[in-house]
Amino acid sequence: GEMTQSFAVHGTFPAMLGKVNSRAAPAAAFLLTGVLTSIMLVLNYSGSLASVFTFLISIVTAANLPFYLACSLTVLMLWKKGEAHTAGRRGVAGLGAALLASVYCIWVFAGVGVEPFLWTLALTAGGIPFWWLSRSQRAAASQHASAGAPPPAP
Repeated sequence: GEMTQSFAVHGTFPAMLGKVNSRAAPAAAFLLTGVLTSIMLVLNYSGSLASVFTFLISIVTAANLPFYLACSLTVLMLWKKGEAHTAGRRGVAGLGAALLASVYCIWVFAGVGVEPFLWTLALTAGGIPFWWLSRSQRAAASQHASAGAPPPAP
C-alpha cells in the first residue's frame, strides 16, 4: 500500500490512492493492494496454504527486484560517467556495494523462477490503466492551469 501511495503522491498513479485517512494511513492504496493480493491467493490456491504464501513471497520479491536493480545500476552508470563520489574508502565501498547488489538482483531474478516473473509482468500490465488515468488527470490539470482555470475535481 505504501509504494502505491508513493506512486500516487508523485503523480504516477491516480491521486485518490495517495490520500490518507484520519489516522494517516493510505486506506485506498491498502484496500487496492489487499484486494489484488487476495485475488492472487485465491487464483493460486492449490491445497497447501504454505505453498501459496511461498508463491506470494516470490511474486513480491520479483516485483521489487527491478527497483533495486535500477538503483544499483544507476550508481554504476554514474560512476562510469564520473558523476559518482568514489574517492576514498567510502566511495570504493559504495561502488562495491552497487556492483554486488546488481549481481545479487540478477541472481535472485534467475532463482525466483518463471511463474512469479510472469505474474509480476501481468501485475505491471494491470497497473498500466492506472498510469494512463493518472497521466490524463495530470494533463487535464496542466491545461486548466495554463488557461488560468481551476483544475477539475478528481
